[in-house]
Amino acid sequence: MKKLMMIILCGLQLSVVVAQPGPTVECYNCDGTINKPYPVSGNWYNREQSGSGYIMDIQNGFLSGFYFGYDGQGQQKWLNFQGPLIPGEADSDVLWQLETKFITFSDGNAINQDYQSPTAEETTDEIKIEFIFKHYARVSVNGQAIQNIQPLVYGVPTQQEFTESKLQFPDLTGLWTFVYKRNFPDVITQESLYFSDIYAIWKTVDEIDEDGTKTVVYGIDKIYHYPPYEILVIGDLECSNPLNPDNGKRQVVCILEGFPSWPLGGGVYRDQEMIVPIGDLGAFSFSAEFKEPGFEETGLTLEATRVNFLGMDE
Repeated sequence: MKKLMMIILCGLQLSVVVAQPGPTVECYNCDGTINKPYPVSGNWYNREQSGSGYIMDIQNGFLSGFYFGYDGQGQQKWLNFQGPLIPGEADSDVLWQLETKFITFSDGNAINQDYQSPTAEETTDEIKIEFIFKHYARVSVNGQAIQNIQPLVYGVPTQQEFTESKLQFPDLTGLWTFVYKRNFPDVITQESLYFSDIYAIWKTVDEIDEDGTKTVVYGIDKIYHYPPYEILVIGDLECSNPLNPDNGKRQVVCILEGFPSWPLGGGVYRDQEMIVPIGDLGAFSFSAEFKEPGFEETGLTLEATRVNFLGMDE
Protein backbone atom coordinates (compact mmCIF):
# COMPACT_ATOMS: atom_id res chain seq x y z
CA MET A 1 0.00 0.00 0.00
CA LYS A 2 1.36 3.39 -0.95
CA LYS A 3 1.70 5.70 2.02
CA LEU A 4 0.57 9.25 1.33
CA MET A 5 1.87 12.00 3.60
CA MET A 6 -0.50 14.90 4.12
CA ILE A 7 1.40 18.17 3.84
CA ILE A 8 0.64 20.84 6.43
CA LEU A 9 -0.85 23.89 4.77
CA CYS A 10 1.08 27.08 4.73
CA GLY A 11 0.75 30.71 3.74
CA LEU A 12 1.28 34.23 5.08
CA GLN A 13 1.39 35.74 8.49
CA LEU A 14 -0.55 38.96 8.07
CA SER A 15 1.97 41.31 9.64
CA VAL A 16 5.23 39.60 8.64
CA VAL A 17 7.22 39.95 5.41
CA VAL A 18 8.36 36.42 4.59
CA ALA A 19 11.54 35.21 2.89
CA GLN A 20 10.36 31.96 1.29
CA PRO A 21 8.26 32.78 -1.79
CA GLY A 22 7.50 29.16 -2.69
CA PRO A 23 8.24 27.09 -5.83
CA THR A 24 8.21 28.78 -9.24
CA VAL A 25 6.26 27.12 -12.06
CA GLU A 26 6.92 28.25 -15.64
CA CYS A 27 5.63 27.16 -19.05
CA TYR A 28 8.09 27.19 -21.95
CA ASN A 29 5.72 26.35 -24.80
CA CYS A 30 2.74 28.54 -23.92
CA ASP A 31 3.42 31.56 -26.16
CA GLY A 32 0.26 32.48 -28.03
CA THR A 33 -2.11 30.27 -26.03
CA ILE A 34 -5.58 31.71 -25.48
CA ASN A 35 -7.17 29.24 -23.06
CA LYS A 36 -8.13 30.68 -19.65
CA PRO A 37 -9.21 27.78 -17.44
CA TYR A 38 -10.59 28.67 -14.04
CA PRO A 39 -8.39 27.76 -11.07
CA VAL A 40 -9.34 24.69 -9.07
CA SER A 41 -11.17 24.79 -5.75
CA GLY A 42 -9.39 23.41 -2.71
CA ASN A 43 -6.73 24.08 -0.08
CA TRP A 44 -3.92 26.25 -1.47
CA TYR A 45 -0.54 26.67 0.23
CA ASN A 46 3.15 27.52 -0.05
CA ARG A 47 5.08 24.24 0.25
CA GLU A 48 8.13 26.04 1.65
CA GLN A 49 6.25 27.09 4.80
CA SER A 50 3.89 25.41 7.22
CA GLY A 51 1.05 26.32 9.55
CA SER A 52 -1.32 28.45 7.47
CA GLY A 53 -2.95 28.60 4.05
CA TYR A 54 -5.99 29.42 1.94
CA ILE A 55 -9.25 27.57 1.37
CA MET A 56 -10.69 28.69 -1.98
CA ASP A 57 -13.92 27.70 -3.70
CA ILE A 58 -14.55 28.86 -7.28
CA GLN A 59 -18.05 28.72 -8.72
CA ASN A 60 -18.94 30.17 -12.14
CA GLY A 61 -16.12 32.72 -12.01
CA PHE A 62 -16.76 33.84 -8.43
CA LEU A 63 -14.30 33.08 -5.63
CA SER A 64 -15.10 32.72 -1.94
CA GLY A 65 -12.20 31.86 0.33
CA PHE A 66 -10.68 31.86 3.78
CA TYR A 67 -7.20 32.64 5.03
CA PHE A 68 -6.31 30.70 8.14
CA GLY A 69 -3.13 31.40 10.03
CA TYR A 70 -1.89 33.83 12.65
CA ASP A 71 -1.77 37.52 13.49
CA GLY A 72 1.31 39.50 14.54
CA GLN A 73 1.07 38.14 18.08
CA GLY A 74 0.91 34.51 16.96
CA GLN A 75 -2.80 34.12 17.70
CA GLN A 76 -4.87 32.07 15.27
CA LYS A 77 -6.73 34.06 12.64
CA TRP A 78 -9.51 33.27 10.18
CA LEU A 79 -10.39 35.79 7.50
CA ASN A 80 -12.86 35.62 4.61
CA PHE A 81 -12.31 37.10 1.14
CA GLN A 82 -14.58 36.97 -1.89
CA GLY A 83 -15.36 38.50 -5.25
CA PRO A 84 -15.52 37.88 -9.01
CA LEU A 85 -12.41 36.68 -10.82
CA ILE A 86 -11.23 39.33 -13.29
CA PRO A 87 -9.32 38.32 -16.46
CA GLY A 88 -5.66 39.36 -16.48
CA GLU A 89 -4.30 41.85 -18.98
CA ALA A 90 -3.67 40.48 -22.47
CA ASP A 91 0.09 41.14 -22.26
CA SER A 92 0.54 39.62 -18.79
CA ASP A 93 1.00 36.05 -17.56
CA VAL A 94 -2.08 36.32 -15.32
CA LEU A 95 -5.17 34.29 -16.27
CA TRP A 96 -7.47 35.52 -13.48
CA GLN A 97 -7.07 37.86 -10.53
CA LEU A 98 -8.85 39.00 -7.39
CA GLU A 99 -8.05 42.02 -5.23
CA THR A 100 -10.31 42.60 -2.25
CA LYS A 101 -10.50 43.38 1.48
CA PHE A 102 -10.56 40.71 4.17
CA ILE A 103 -13.77 40.22 6.18
CA THR A 104 -13.83 39.16 9.84
CA PHE A 105 -16.68 37.45 11.68
CA SER A 106 -17.53 37.64 15.38
CA ASP A 107 -20.30 36.94 17.93
CA GLY A 108 -21.43 33.67 16.36
CA ASN A 109 -22.45 30.61 18.34
CA ALA A 110 -19.94 28.05 19.62
CA ILE A 111 -20.03 24.36 18.68
CA ASN A 112 -23.18 22.58 19.93
CA GLN A 113 -24.77 25.87 21.01
CA ASP A 114 -27.95 27.39 19.59
CA TYR A 115 -27.41 29.19 16.33
CA GLN A 116 -26.51 32.86 16.54
CA SER A 117 -25.95 34.88 13.39
CA PRO A 118 -22.36 36.22 13.35
CA THR A 119 -21.42 39.81 12.63
CA ALA A 120 -19.35 40.47 9.49
CA GLU A 121 -16.97 43.41 9.29
CA GLU A 122 -14.64 44.49 6.49
CA THR A 123 -11.03 45.03 7.59
CA THR A 124 -8.34 47.37 6.28
CA ASP A 125 -6.17 44.38 5.23
CA GLU A 126 -6.22 43.61 1.50
CA ILE A 127 -5.40 40.41 -0.38
CA LYS A 128 -4.36 40.17 -4.03
CA ILE A 129 -4.33 36.81 -5.82
CA GLU A 130 -3.07 36.35 -9.39
CA PHE A 131 -3.76 32.93 -10.92
CA ILE A 132 -1.01 32.14 -13.43
CA PHE A 133 -2.22 28.61 -14.15
CA LYS A 134 -5.09 26.34 -13.17
CA HIS A 135 -3.00 24.99 -10.27
CA TYR A 136 -0.61 27.87 -9.53
CA ALA A 137 -1.01 31.42 -8.22
CA ARG A 138 0.77 34.39 -6.67
CA VAL A 139 -0.64 35.97 -3.51
CA SER A 140 0.27 39.03 -1.45
CA VAL A 141 -1.30 40.74 1.56
CA ASN A 142 -1.18 44.50 2.01
CA GLY A 143 1.24 44.79 -0.90
CA GLN A 144 3.99 42.91 0.95
CA ALA A 145 6.04 39.89 -0.12
CA ILE A 146 4.57 37.74 -2.90
CA GLN A 147 4.17 34.03 -2.24
CA ASN A 148 3.66 31.30 -4.82
CA ILE A 149 0.88 28.93 -3.82
CA GLN A 150 -0.47 25.64 -5.19
CA PRO A 151 -3.38 23.32 -4.34
CA LEU A 152 -2.69 20.75 -1.63
CA VAL A 153 -2.54 17.17 -2.99
CA TYR A 154 -2.67 14.41 -0.38
CA GLY A 155 -5.00 11.73 -1.79
CA VAL A 156 -2.80 10.93 -4.81
CA PRO A 157 0.93 10.03 -4.87
CA THR A 158 3.16 12.79 -6.24
CA GLN A 159 6.85 13.06 -7.05
CA GLN A 160 9.31 15.54 -8.50
CA GLU A 161 9.79 13.96 -11.93
CA PHE A 162 12.24 16.61 -13.19
CA THR A 163 15.06 18.30 -11.28
CA GLU A 164 14.55 21.41 -13.41
CA SER A 165 11.09 22.00 -11.91
CA LYS A 166 9.93 21.83 -8.30
CA LEU A 167 6.49 20.87 -9.55
CA GLN A 168 5.23 17.69 -7.91
CA PHE A 169 3.76 15.55 -10.70
CA PRO A 170 0.70 13.54 -9.58
CA ASP A 171 -0.09 9.94 -10.47
CA LEU A 172 -2.72 10.31 -13.23
CA THR A 173 -3.71 6.63 -13.39
CA GLY A 174 -7.49 6.31 -13.65
CA LEU A 175 -10.53 7.13 -15.75
CA TRP A 176 -10.93 10.69 -17.00
CA THR A 177 -13.55 12.68 -18.86
CA PHE A 178 -12.33 14.95 -21.67
CA VAL A 179 -14.60 17.87 -22.51
CA TYR A 180 -13.64 19.77 -25.66
CA LYS A 181 -14.72 23.26 -26.61
CA ARG A 182 -14.75 24.29 -30.26
CA ASN A 183 -13.48 27.81 -30.83
CA PHE A 184 -14.49 27.96 -34.49
CA PRO A 185 -16.08 31.31 -35.44
CA ASP A 186 -18.70 29.63 -37.65
CA VAL A 187 -20.24 27.66 -34.75
CA ILE A 188 -23.69 29.14 -34.30
CA THR A 189 -25.42 27.45 -31.38
CA GLN A 190 -24.11 27.13 -27.82
CA GLU A 191 -25.04 23.44 -27.82
CA SER A 192 -22.66 22.70 -30.68
CA LEU A 193 -19.63 24.21 -28.96
CA TYR A 194 -18.88 21.20 -26.75
CA PHE A 195 -18.36 17.46 -27.06
CA SER A 196 -16.90 14.95 -24.61
CA ASP A 197 -15.64 11.40 -24.07
CA ILE A 198 -14.09 9.20 -21.39
CA TYR A 199 -10.60 7.68 -21.40
CA ALA A 200 -8.34 5.51 -19.25
CA ILE A 201 -4.89 6.93 -18.43
CA TRP A 202 -1.93 4.69 -17.50
CA LYS A 203 1.74 5.42 -16.92
CA THR A 204 3.64 3.59 -19.67
CA VAL A 205 7.14 5.10 -20.02
CA ASP A 206 9.71 6.60 -17.68
CA GLU A 207 13.08 6.79 -19.45
CA ILE A 208 16.18 8.90 -19.99
CA ASP A 209 17.69 9.30 -23.47
CA GLU A 210 21.41 9.30 -24.30
CA ASP A 211 21.47 13.10 -24.34
CA GLY A 212 20.04 13.19 -20.80
CA THR A 213 16.48 14.10 -21.75
CA LYS A 214 13.98 12.45 -19.42
CA THR A 215 10.55 11.48 -20.74
CA VAL A 216 7.49 10.49 -18.73
CA VAL A 217 4.56 9.14 -20.75
CA TYR A 218 0.99 8.33 -19.75
CA GLY A 219 -0.85 6.23 -22.33
CA ILE A 220 -4.47 7.16 -23.07
CA ASP A 221 -6.95 4.45 -24.05
CA LYS A 222 -10.48 4.73 -25.38
CA ILE A 223 -12.77 2.17 -23.72
CA TYR A 224 -15.91 1.04 -25.52
CA HIS A 225 -18.55 -0.11 -23.03
CA TYR A 226 -20.88 -1.57 -25.63
CA PRO A 227 -20.42 -4.48 -28.09
CA PRO A 228 -17.87 -5.07 -29.38
CA TYR A 229 -16.08 -4.33 -26.10
CA GLU A 230 -12.71 -2.87 -27.06
CA ILE A 231 -9.83 -0.88 -25.63
CA LEU A 232 -8.07 1.23 -28.25
CA VAL A 233 -4.87 3.22 -27.77
CA ILE A 234 -5.76 6.80 -28.72
CA GLY A 235 -2.77 8.88 -27.68
CA ASP A 236 -0.64 9.84 -24.72
CA LEU A 237 0.35 12.62 -22.36
CA GLU A 238 4.10 13.12 -22.67
CA CYS A 239 6.20 15.30 -20.37
CA SER A 240 9.94 15.79 -20.97
CA ASN A 241 12.82 18.17 -20.25
CA PRO A 242 14.50 18.89 -23.62
CA LEU A 243 17.38 21.33 -23.97
CA ASN A 244 16.45 24.84 -25.01
CA PRO A 245 18.74 25.60 -27.99
CA ASP A 246 18.71 29.32 -27.15
CA ASN A 247 20.12 29.08 -23.62
CA GLY A 248 21.29 25.45 -23.31
CA LYS A 249 19.06 24.85 -20.27
CA ARG A 250 16.56 22.05 -19.82
CA GLN A 251 12.94 23.12 -19.69
CA VAL A 252 9.93 20.98 -18.79
CA VAL A 253 7.13 20.71 -21.37
CA CYS A 254 4.00 18.55 -21.58
CA ILE A 255 2.14 17.60 -24.77
CA LEU A 256 -1.13 15.71 -25.27
CA GLU A 257 -0.42 13.65 -28.39
CA GLY A 258 -3.13 12.20 -30.64
CA PHE A 259 -5.63 14.91 -29.73
CA PRO A 260 -7.63 16.18 -31.42
CA SER A 261 -8.02 13.54 -34.13
CA TRP A 262 -9.54 15.06 -37.25
CA PRO A 263 -11.53 12.79 -39.64
CA LEU A 264 -10.11 12.97 -43.16
CA GLY A 265 -12.44 10.38 -44.69
CA GLY A 266 -12.05 6.71 -45.51
CA GLY A 267 -11.34 5.83 -41.89
CA VAL A 268 -8.20 8.00 -41.87
CA TYR A 269 -7.59 10.49 -39.06
CA ARG A 270 -5.07 13.27 -38.76
CA ASP A 271 -3.68 13.22 -35.21
CA GLN A 272 -2.72 16.53 -33.67
CA GLU A 273 -1.10 17.76 -30.48
CA MET A 274 -2.37 19.87 -27.63
CA ILE A 275 -0.24 21.92 -25.25
CA VAL A 276 -0.62 21.12 -21.55
CA PRO A 277 0.95 23.90 -19.46
CA ILE A 278 2.63 22.17 -16.50
CA GLY A 279 0.89 24.62 -14.16
CA ASP A 280 -2.45 23.36 -15.53
CA LEU A 281 -1.59 19.71 -14.80
CA GLY A 282 -3.16 18.55 -11.54
CA ALA A 283 -4.11 15.39 -9.70
CA PHE A 284 -7.82 15.72 -10.43
CA SER A 285 -7.97 17.94 -13.53
CA PHE A 286 -5.86 19.40 -16.30
CA SER A 287 -6.30 21.71 -19.28
CA ALA A 288 -4.93 21.59 -22.82
CA GLU A 289 -5.06 23.68 -25.96
CA PHE A 290 -4.67 22.86 -29.65
CA LYS A 291 -2.20 25.28 -31.22
CA GLU A 292 -1.09 25.09 -34.81
CA PRO A 293 0.23 28.03 -36.88
CA GLY A 294 -2.74 29.76 -38.45
CA PHE A 295 -5.28 28.04 -36.18
CA GLU A 296 -4.53 29.59 -32.77
CA GLU A 297 -7.84 31.43 -32.60
CA THR A 298 -10.00 28.65 -34.05
CA GLY A 299 -8.78 25.44 -32.49
CA LEU A 300 -9.96 23.35 -29.56
CA THR A 301 -9.50 23.69 -25.84
CA LEU A 302 -9.82 20.79 -23.44
CA GLU A 303 -10.79 20.35 -19.80
CA ALA A 304 -10.05 16.91 -18.31
CA THR A 305 -11.52 15.72 -15.01
CA ARG A 306 -10.64 12.55 -13.13
CA VAL A 307 -13.50 10.08 -12.58
CA ASN A 308 -11.73 7.50 -10.40
CA PHE A 309 -8.35 6.01 -9.42
CA LEU A 310 -8.42 2.89 -11.59
CA GLY A 311 -5.32 0.72 -11.18
CA MET A 312 -3.77 2.54 -8.22
CA ASP A 313 -2.29 0.42 -5.43
CA GLU A 314 -4.48 0.01 -2.38
